Amino acid sequence: MFTIIPEQTAGEIPVGANKITIKNNNLLEENYLKSFKIALSQNYKIEASNKELGYVSASKKDEGDTYVRLNIICNNDSVMVTSEWKAGMESSIYASALSGVTINPDWENAQWNKRADKSSISFAKAVLFSKEISSDLIYQVPKAPIPEKYWGMEKK
Repeated sequence: MFTIIPEQTAGEIPVGANKITIKNNNLLEENYLKSFKIALSQNYKIEASNKELGYVSASKKDEGDTYVRLNIICNNDSVMVTSEWKAGMESSIYASALSGVTINPDWENAQWNKRADKSSISFAKAVLFSKEISSDLIYQVPKAPIPEKYWGMEKK
């Protein structure tokens, strides 16, 4: 995993991070064009894009048997990046053979968990992409749901 991003960068990412925000002084169009070009330069296939809305969805087959997809939202003054992953054909066939059930993989949201699994590797790819835009990244960790006992509505 640390071959994808430097160890120092990996140490800066909070566990559970699933979104990257990049603040800048660029207009939407400039952020869009830069994101589009970086995705292409990193060998991503553009699946969908909309220049007016500032949206780019790009995917590629990663090393091994995993697919990675970046979802990029460009605004005035910022870019937001999330990533998703799914197992490739070989993994699906193997899992189906072991379980006896046909497994059709779907896209899963990636998050950082400091392990060398598909989720962290896919998030590391989003970090690598984002670092091409700016070295100053803001990592977002979703807030855990508040347990019902704190709502004043404890179940009895």
